[in-house]
Amino acid sequence: MKTCLTNASSAAFGRRSDETGKIVRVSGVRGGRPVFAGTRIPTGAIKTYLKEGYDTAAIIREYPALTAADIAAAKRFFGWDK
Repeated sequence: MKTCLTNASSAAFGRRSDETGKIVRVSGVRGGRPVFAGTRIPTGAIKTYLKEGYDTAAIIREYPALTAADIAAAKRFFGWDK
């Protein structure tokens, strides 16, 4: 059985539904490096997992506050969405 976190489950981690799938830079958070909106999770961490061949479901198991929309946003951010 395949499971995927939805916006509703990301809310359990204190994220608003309008924050999923967005990458932001916030002064004072991770030195202004890009993070997923509503988290302190750096996009660079996800880049490493993607380079190592992890799929979306595996990354979400490692970072349950993220959603499939967040992983897709990271792929777009790094130009890997083609």
